[in-house]
Amino acid sequence: MMSGKKYVWFVVAGGCFVAAALVFGGRSLLLDWLGTSPAYRTVIAAGWVLLAAGAGAVARGCTAEAPDGDASRGATEGSTP
Repeated sequence: MMSGKKYVWFVVAGGCFVAAALVFGGRSLLLDWLGTSPAYRTVIAAGWVLLAAGAGAVARGCTAEAPDGDASRGATEGSTP
């Protein structure tokens, strides 16, 4: 069963992906409105940032939680390989 914290990460990822799809899907409209101005390039860069944020949120949502609720599962002092 998916915990509430993991569910939130997938909702955040979905929001990021939808926003990025709107940015990239409306590129021609943005180009008509803004031309090749720095504002247009900033909006396109923001689309790429939204894609990266969505990928990070998916990765965060897919990580296994430790029994104490901490998402870190790295090596600890004294652990054997």
